[in-house]
Amino acid sequence: LFALHGDPIVPIMDGRVTATRDIHPRGYGRYVRVAHDNGMISWYGHLDRPTVNEGDRVVGGQTVLGLADNSGNSTGDHLHLTVQWPGRGLDGFVVEQVVDPMPYLAHLR
Repeated sequence: LFALHGDPIVPIMDGRVTATRDIHPRGYGRYVRVAHDNGMISWYGHLDRPTVNEGDRVVGGQTVLGLADNSGNSTGDHLHLTVQWPGRGLDGFVVEQVVDPMPYLAHLR
């Protein structure tokens, strides 16, 4: 998703931070992972630096997770957002369980 360097990145909905990392083996760079109250998981990648910690409660559209950057395998500033239902597989990632994020982004404008 388009983001300028340093833009604040907020979660798509309420939840709890389950991971903040400096490096992701698949190229996300610095990222934050949030488990949402409805059971979904979202990942926010290529951050400058996370501003939350594991276990923190976050409010959708309000809590700043970090700032946009191009950390990891990236050629320019942007946000890599993945929304998914948890499943089996490496790091819980199952391709057919990835969710279209657009309905969750509409209310953040």
